[in-house]
Amino acid sequence: MQKGTPTFFVTFSYNDRSDEMLRILANKIDDSVQIKHETKKSLYETNKYIIRRYPNLVIENFESRIRHIICHVFFIVLLATDIWRVSEFQDRDSIHSHQVVWCKTPFRVEQLMHVVKQ
Repeated sequence: MQKGTPTFFVTFSYNDRSDEMLRILANKIDDSVQIKHETKKSLYETNKYIIRRYPNLVIENFESRIRHIICHVFFIVLLATDIWRVSEFQDRDSIHSHQVVWCKTPFRVEQLMHVVKQ
């Protein structure tokens, strides 16, 4: 079914240089000795280890966040009528997701930024 011109395109990336992933996933990982060894390295190298060793947990966490954004921001706030999306890993092992979004009515970027800041 042809949907017409999309309202906007957006890409979300997992910040692989943040300690957030390590904190969130550490409780789910039964590899504390290896993680302690990896944390002596740079945060980026530790996250890279987690991504390569536990890609399913990283994907699960990332997709959960994206679903939250899609449900609460795109459909409820921006009145999206349809979304096409794909998630993939970049060459440096960082996951990201592209979304093409169709909304009932056009909106300004400032409206989206206001919602994101809340």
